[in-house]
Amino acid sequence: MAKAIAEVRNGSSVKVAGEKYNIAQRTLGNKISGKTPENRKMVIKPSTENEEERLVNWIIEISRKGFSLVVEDILNERTLMKSQEKRGLNYL
Repeated sequence: MAKAIAEVRNGSSVKVAGEKYNIAQRTLGNKISGKTPENRKMVIKPSTENEEERLVNWIIEISRKGFSLVVEDILNERTLMKSQEKRGLNYL
C-alpha cells in the first residue's frame, strides 16, 4: 500500500498504481484523499452465522444489480448492520 501511495504522490495515476500493486482504485483513492487513514488496519471480529448469512445475501444482491465491491464496502456494510441491529432496526 505504501509503495502505491508513494507512486501516486509522485505523479502516477491511482488506476495505474492500483493495477500495479493489485489494490482497488477506490481503496487507494480513499487513502490518497484522506478519507481513510493510510495506516488503518482492518480488524474483523467474528460473526455469528446469522450475521454472515445476511452479509452474504447483501453481497449477492449488490452483485445482481451490477455493482462491484471492495473489502472496505463489505466491512462498512457489516458495521452498518451491527449498528442497526443494536438499535433494534430490522435489516433485510
